[in-house]
Order: sequence, then structure tokens, then C-alpha cells
Amino acid sequence: MLLLGIAAMGAIGACLRFYFGQRIRWNAAKDFPFATLVINVTGSALLGMLWSMYELNAIGELLWQLLGTGLLGAYTTFSTFSYELFSLLQKKRIIAASLYLLATVVLGIVAAASARVIVHMVALN
Repeated sequence: MLLLGIAAMGAIGACLRFYFGQRIRWNAAKDFPFATLVINVTGSALLGMLWSMYELNAIGELLWQLLGTGLLGAYTTFSTFSYELFSLLQKKRIIAASLYLLATVVLGIVAAASARVIVHMVALN
């Protein structure tokens, strides 16, 4: 039953990724993957928030699995990030590829850490 729930939430996460990916496509800087960057950073923040809520027993194991593994696992996308990064490198867009790599990793970590700090601060009040 858990597997079906994760699959259903994964379907929702994939649909959300597609929807927001279509809405975020900023073509101001041609070929820069802003959509995937925004999706992965927001997904990292949401996962950081969920992780803290799970640690603080604000959500249970079931919700943690459904939302963390299912929804956000499908919403965020390492494979698309890898593909887009490799595509930028193939086009010899080294600066854009470097910025994309650094922005994704650094902003993803900062987003997750910040969300965790905020949840813990709210929980203390």
C-alpha cells in the first residue's frame, strides 16, 4: 500500500515539475536551464522543511515517505540537471555550465539548510 501511495505522489510530483517547468521557462539567457534550477532549489527547501518536521515529530513516517520520497523525489530531478549541464558543456558554454553547477549545488544546500533552520526556530516558539 505504501508503494502505491509513493507512486501516486510521484505522479503528482512529476506533473508539478512539468507544469512549473513550462511556466518558468525564462528565455532571457538562451539555453540556460532556469526552470530546472528553480524546481531543484524549491524542492530542496521543501525537503529540508519536511525533514525537520519529521525529526520534530510534526509529521509521521507515512507522510515523510509519501511527500519526501514520492512527491519531492519526482518533483526534483537530478537526471535533467545532469543532462542540461552536459548539454551546456557540449555547446562549450563553460561559464553557463559552471554557473548552473554551482548555483544548483550551493542554492540547493542553502535552501534545504535555511528551511530546516526556519522550521526549528518556529518549533521553539
